[in-house]
Amino acid sequence: MKIIPSILITLGTCLSACSVPDSPHPQGVPEITLDLDRAVQEKLFYSSFVDSIAYIPLETTEESLLGEIRDILITDSLIFVLPEERTSIYLFDHAGNFLRKIKKAGMGPGEYSVINQFSYNKKRKSLAIASHKIIEYDLFGNLKNEFTTPYHVSDLHLFDNGDFLLSRLDRIDKPDDIIIHTDNNGNIKRSLLKRNPHYRVNDTHYWEFITFDDQIRFISPQVENTLYTFGRDSLVPLLSFHILPEVPKDFWDKEPFLFEDHYCRTVYRENKNWIHLVFYSQSKFVRRILYQKKTHKYWIAKHVLNDMDDSILEKFFSSAENNTFVNSVKPPCDEDNPVLQILYLKE
Repeated sequence: MKIIPSILITLGTCLSACSVPDSPHPQGVPEITLDLDRAVQEKLFYSSFVDSIAYIPLETTEESLLGEIRDILITDSLIFVLPEERTSIYLFDHAGNFLRKIKKAGMGPGEYSVINQFSYNKKRKSLAIASHKIIEYDLFGNLKNEFTTPYHVSDLHLFDNGDFLLSRLDRIDKPDDIIIHTDNNGNIKRSLLKRNPHYRVNDTHYWEFITFDDQIRFISPQVENTLYTFGRDSLVPLLSFHILPEVPKDFWDKEPFLFEDHYCRTVYRENKNWIHLVFYSQSKFVRRILYQKKTHKYWIAKHVLNDMDDSILEKFFSSAENNTFVNSVKPPCDEDNPVLQILYLKE
């Protein structure tokens, strides 16, 4: 475990001045340096950062059989599940009881080809999906609104007034606008962030917008690794991670899909108190980073292991409310739906 003195976190201007030349990070933003080749633990155990664990078995019926799960969203009253096949969204209650499935796959009005990602708005009682168009349904799958975009959208956030925040963070195609605010007809109100043309590599995380404490958070594309929040119609950079060993400046232009010796970020998750990042290299394999925002402590490890019970981790998900992370574990019977694992993290 590493501890970063508080002064390094607060004096962002000093840190920026001391950063490497041609730093891709915004000026004046606190910067944390993580060397993924040094002081790396072989194993990081749950007990280091998890306070307690709860489980929710998802009801298995012929109608609710999920297969592999791509992503999960747990709200105050509902659980939304997007399976890997991405043509349906399943709704469960907090006990894991199956409620209904929304499936509108097709090419007609109110239909989609495949679900890239979805957003839930409690006030509007709406579920919005990003596909070849943006569609808003009520919670029974009835069409409320739709519009087509001339560009690929990989994630979205539905605001109370029907506006959208659209993400193209994982895209390297045109346009270079990667965070876009639109009205409910798809008209662009403002382009909030553009991709740095020097770093044209696809990201691989699923959830790009993470919402907690009424904030929308995301991390910028490779290799910048800057955390942003959206508020009052603008983006605010909060913190940057400077990853070592450093990638050559021209690497992402010339060889964007070869990661033999360089680390590529594959996972970003964040909640009230914690940030979880995962980086991968073909020659060095996985590095998992757990960063505690309150104390500025962090761990870098090759493996994260559950030493608190006997459950076997199958997959972790990026969407996290309050101070929790959500994973899935193997069910008692292989034919059953996965069991959700809720990690209540230490303060």
